[in-house]
Amino acid sequence: MILGAVGASCGRGPKIPTASVSGTVTINGKGVANVEVAFVPTEKTRPAFGITDASGHYTAEFLTNQSGVPLGACVVKIAYRPSGFENVLPAEYDERAAENPALCLTIPKEGITFNFDVKTDKPIP
Repeated sequence: MILGAVGASCGRGPKIPTASVSGTVTINGKGVANVEVAFVPTEKTRPAFGITDASGHYTAEFLTNQSGVPLGACVVKIAYRPSGFENVLPAEYDERAAENPALCLTIPKEGITFNFDVKTDKPIP
């Protein structure tokens, strides 16, 4: 499995079909830089990732040489790790994201804009 991922990133083998996904993820209505937005396919392939800028905007990347998110069903996982390791957002946006219908998407070939506001009572550093 690891070799397949390495081969795909080096340009060998068939490309996995992806579509453009971008949008804005905010925390309590405010843009926060460096929020991780992962699109984890339900099929066995690697996830695509985006990192927000200071306004909360992101664009998902699948591989360094292939943008977008794999087509089909996926779960969006959102994490913010200001100190490097610990996610300060509630588990419902990361470990338990699959339980939230708003975070379960189907990526069509036309792509989508995915905007989401994370709600938390914790102060955000």
